[in-house]
Amino acid sequence: MPLDVGDPELAHLTSCGVRGVRWNLVGGAVIPDLKTARVQDFLGKLRTHDLNLEVHLEGARLAAHIAQLADQGLKIVVDHFGLPSDATPASDPFINAVRNMESNRNVFIKLSAPYRTHFDIMPHLECLLDVLSPDQTVWGSDWPHTQHENTVDYVAVYSDAARSLGVCDTRSVEVLYGIAAR
Repeated sequence: MPLDVGDPELAHLTSCGVRGVRWNLVGGAVIPDLKTARVQDFLGKLRTHDLNLEVHLEGARLAAHIAQLADQGLKIVVDHFGLPSDATPASDPFINAVRNMESNRNVFIKLSAPYRTHFDIMPHLECLLDVLSPDQTVWGSDWPHTQHENTVDYVAVYSDAARSLGVCDTRSVEVLYGIAAR
């Protein structure tokens, strides 16, 4: 979505059920400068339409920006457990950045695709849950499992999540997507 998207288009998207936009910034993509008028205008439109900003960015790069993102008055959804970069949670830049934030109430972690990290990330989740409320986590399928289509399937991912994550995202789903539990 371009930064100069118009209010009518955002209103249409929200009327169709869209609840957020995604910044896919992995692989060295340029991180938008939050201080520019153009980006501030875009973020203002997201606030006006109560849209979340989902960020897909390597944790080591995100660490330097998460506090400033969280200060924008938006719900920030960090994808893939924050893509941890260090196998030791105490040394992970993203976890330490979240731990050191003045306020992390606008930060949500999407528990999606643990297979995208090349080490066990359950200790990272435990550390994140020490600094975030369980209501700040939300499960995601990562379907269609791009670059992993031949080794991962939805049923197995969901089954593993339900069994091993032990996190209930009912409240987060209500807050982020406006979907009430049944």
